[in-house]
Amino acid sequence: MPAESRVILRREEVVNSEIEIITSPAVAEGVVDSLGLAKGGNRARVVNAIYGGIQAEAEPESNIIKIRYSHRDPEEAARIVNAVLEEYLRVRTRVSLDYDAVTYLDEQAVRAKAKVDSLGAELVKFGAEEGQLMSGRKGEQLMSRVHKYESRLKELESGILIQQQMIALAEEWL
Repeated sequence: MPAESRVILRREEVVNSEIEIITSPAVAEGVVDSLGLAKGGNRARVVNAIYGGIQAEAEPESNIIKIRYSHRDPEEAARIVNAVLEEYLRVRTRVSLDYDAVTYLDEQAVRAKAKVDSLGAELVKFGAEEGQLMSGRKGEQLMSRVHKYESRLKELESGILIQQQMIALAEEWL
């Protein structure tokens, strides 16, 4: 189960984090791909050029971030800035969705584990009442439910692990 911590971020920290995402190689790669700028060329060189040209800064005492890109053709510069903004929003959405997915899966895993524990307790109760584990149809049904919930718990834990890895890759990518 993941640990949890709470922290209060200053406005500058939040804005600087957003600027880091905007000016990240991930956003530059998305811009190159979405605008088809590397057709027939060296993609790495084009991505590097876009990455190096993206500028972002916070407006003083505000949460507004100004994005700039210089190009000899003003229309191309505007097209690239708009693509930067779109790709930034896509990256932010993916990161948010991944976090929400992990949170959801964590909650589901807790519920599934509680059901498994409840069924286990029910099984122990029946065993204690009867002086032994139940046999026959009722015992099989109970064991079947326990196995079903154990399987679901394993599926959820696997899903959580995958989502955590996706978040780690996204953070690494940024």
